[in-house]
Amino acid sequence: MSDYLDITENFLTKCECVDLINLARTKISPAKVTALHGEEESDLRPNNFKAYFKSSNPEIKTLIQKSIKQFQISPDKLEFINITCTKPGGFFGSHVDYFSKEQLLVQDFFGGQREKVILIYLNEVKSGGETFFLGRKIKPTVGKAVVLNSLQPNGEGNPNTVHRASRVNEGEKWVVTIHCRQKRSLFSHPLFPPSNFFRALAFRKPVFYIIRFFNEKIRRMKL
Repeated sequence: MSDYLDITENFLTKCECVDLINLARTKISPAKVTALHGEEESDLRPNNFKAYFKSSNPEIKTLIQKSIKQFQISPDKLEFINITCTKPGGFFGSHVDYFSKEQLLVQDFFGGQREKVILIYLNEVKSGGETFFLGRKIKPTVGKAVVLNSLQPNGEGNPNTVHRASRVNEGEKWVVTIHCRQKRSLFSHPLFPPSNFFRALAFRKPVFYIIRFFNEKIRRMKL
């Protein structure tokens, strides 16, 4: 299709999708967006709810194993798997998934840049909820996977990967998101719990400034 976007129909079965929805339904909380100095609530993403999971969960373990085989990804480079529910009136405005250079001053500690994103639709939306890429509209269907290569060959973020999710007019929209980092991800460590609080440590302002300070010290020592 393109050098940065690929689609796999029926990657997950209907039963697998239902199991993942049931797993997340009682665990979701309001979704936030990654800003310069942390995660924050935003009008860019209203009526969105999200839950995070690790591979210790049976359904998530099966999902990761299938993804490794199909998309040639490394389990050591994954962030927590997240499952999102968008309710009526919800949408996600235009955005990219890779980090800015300033964000990388911190995110390099947690596994570096996001080089690949996998979106897996878990249900069909009654009305709305399409994902728009440049020149392309993708309608959610059960089990469909969209693979987005976020980086250019030189390692820089690819601005052509900007995308948005249109408003859900009726029903719910359920999506699995898998973020793959360039290096081993701290999120894959068995002692790093998959809660919103501990994951958010990677995106909190105090952590941002502390890690940026030490990264700058190390960089200057190498000069």
